[in-house]
Amino acid sequence: RSQLTQSINLVPTSPMPLSASTLGFLAAAFNFCMLAFNVGFTRADAIATLDPEMFSLFGQLMILVWAVVFAAAGSSNAARPVWLAFALEKMVYVVGWVRWHKSHDAVALIRSAVASDDHLDLLAPVFHTLYGGGDLVFAVLFLLHAGSTTAPLSKKKQ
Repeated sequence: RSQLTQSINLVPTSPMPLSASTLGFLAAAFNFCMLAFNVGFTRADAIATLDPEMFSLFGQLMILVWAVVFAAAGSSNAARPVWLAFALEKMVYVVGWVRWHKSHDAVALIRSAVASDDHLDLLAPVFHTLYGGGDLVFAVLFLLHAGSTTAPLSKKKQ
């Protein structure tokens, strides 16, 4: 067995409460929520202003691309390394979220938005306050799924 195969088998195996298709669909739906927070990209600049490194217009578009990838993996027999890669992708966003909270006062941003005449101003700070919690949940679910998947690591040549 290869070293990669051995390291992948270190993921704890446990029963996964969600099927691959359900997990892929839920992760895609979570990512597609970006369209609600940026109001169909009409407020993308408000999201980007609060964290231009991670949430530029391109970054927001890539969140939707990842949504399609999650759905595609869920509808196929994706192998364990795919779900592990998804967990890593989500953890990158969790780290970014923690870093953002260390340098921003989320409560003050939300209070300022509430005081605004435009209630849509609330969407950007609420998004930045919450998204990492959801990403953490999906990182854990992806790890659990990786540990319970029976999909082959690779297809053997015949």
